[in-house]
Amino acid sequence: MPGSALRKAAAPASRLIRLSTTYYVRAEGHSNTAAVNALVTVKDPSTDPTNITITNDNTCQGTAKTLTVVGGSLGTGADWYWYSDAGFSVAEGSGASISVDPATSTTYYVRAEGDCNATAAVNALVTVKDPSTVREHHHHQRQHRRGRPRP
Repeated sequence: MPGSALRKAAAPASRLIRLSTTYYVRAEGHSNTAAVNALVTVKDPSTDPTNITITNDNTCQGTAKTLTVVGGSLGTGADWYWYSDAGFSVAEGSGASISVDPATSTTYYVRAEGDCNATAAVNALVTVKDPSTVREHHHHQRQHRRGRPRP
């Protein structure tokens, strides 16, 4: 069309959005259009845990041990997930704490998993006492109290 002016569209705006926000857009020119809107939802990532505390560590099998995640924070749609292998394939539970009673000493891993990311994991070794060692120790104490060995 000779003599008509073409207006070049502005480049799309690009910016880092840190909060969920509603944006509005409309076409302007010879005839303006109604505005339309879109909500841009920003999801928060989780942060790495720093440690695991263990209650009843170094006890015999049959005594529940409680593992609790320390530090870190959960992002959007996230929870703490516990594993008993470094490949994160043997799931042990979810939540800030779990209760376990392994037959042998076992290393447990915890990390946050959510909509945005999976964090680095921390791990802790749950030590299970060998019952035969405990019996030998008690037998030795009985001998010592009496002052003479048992036949």
